[in-house]
Amino acid sequence: MVLEIQEQADGVFLRVPTSQSTMVNVDGLWVHQGTARANADWEGVIDEVRAERLRALGSN
Repeated sequence: MVLEIQEQADGVFLRVPTSQSTMVNVDGLWVHQGTARANADWEGVIDEVRAERLRALGSN
């Protein structure tokens, strides 16, 4: 079981984490609210998304 641990002045507080979506809709746009991996290859991610969109456009 995964637990969140918070150190407090009078002891330690343990809690089962609640899963929350990292994506939220803000004015019609989906925004990621989570944290990114350390050393993420953002240029590669953008290239992959562009290639995927181009393939989808070509198949229509």
